Amino acid sequence: MSEHKIYEVGSGELTYDEIERILKEGKELRLSEAARKRIEHCRSYLDHKTDHDTEPIYGVTTGFGSLCSKHISRDELSTLQENLVKSHSCSVGTPVSQEIVKLMLLLKAHALSMGFSGVQVCTVERIIDMYNNNVLPGSLGASGDLAPLANLFLPLIGEGDVWMDGEQVPARKALEKYGWEPIKLQSKEGLALLNGTQFMSANGIKALIDGWHIVNCFDLF
Repeated sequence: MSEHKIYEVGSGELTYDEIERILKEGKELRLSEAARKRIEHCRSYLDHKTDHDTEPIYGVTTGFGSLCSKHISRDELSTLQENLVKSHSCSVGTPVSQEIVKLMLLLKAHALSMGFSGVQVCTVERIIDMYNNNVLPGSLGASGDLAPLANLFLPLIGEGDVWMDGEQVPARKALEKYGWEPIKLQSKEGLALLNGTQFMSANGIKALIDGWHIVNCFDLF
C-alpha cells in the first residue's frame, strides 16, 4: 500500500483534521517506530517494578476496590487483568454502531501509543489489526466508558463477538481466519484497556463529522 494511504499511529498529535483524513481517505494504520520504542520502554519499566519492588502496586499486584489489600501472586497477574475485562463486559442495550467502534479502536491505539500505559506492543498491534481488517467488536453502550471498552477488548483474549464480513461471529472465528493468537494480558493491561474516554470521544467526533457533513451534503462513512 502507498505510504500516503498509511497513518503511523503515535507519530504525532491526532487532531480532528487528521482523523477526518484517515476516515475520508480510508487510510490503514501502522504503529510508528517511535511509538513502539515508547511502549517497550514502559513495559520493561513495569516488569522491572513487579520483579524487584516489594511495595504493592494498586491494580497490578493488588486486587481492585475493597480488595486493594489482597496481594496478587506473580503467576496470577495475567488472570487478574483478564478477569477485570470479563467482569466489566456486562452492559446491555443497543449495540454501538460499527462506525463508533472503529473510531474507538483508532483512539485507543493512539492513546496506548504514547507509552504511558504499560501495555505490550502486541496488544496495540492487535487493535490496529482489527481496525485494518474491519474486525469490529460488538461493543454495547452504557453510562461511562468502562463497559463499552470492556466489550470492545474482549476479542483480544478470544472472547466476545465481532462483526466480520457483514455478520456477527464469535471472536475466536476471526482469530482463526487471520491466524491471530489470543493476547495473554500482562500486569496492568486490563486497567490500561478499560481506562479512558474513547467511547465518549468517538461519539463526540462522530457528531462533529455528521454535523459538518450534513451541511456539506457529504458523509465520510
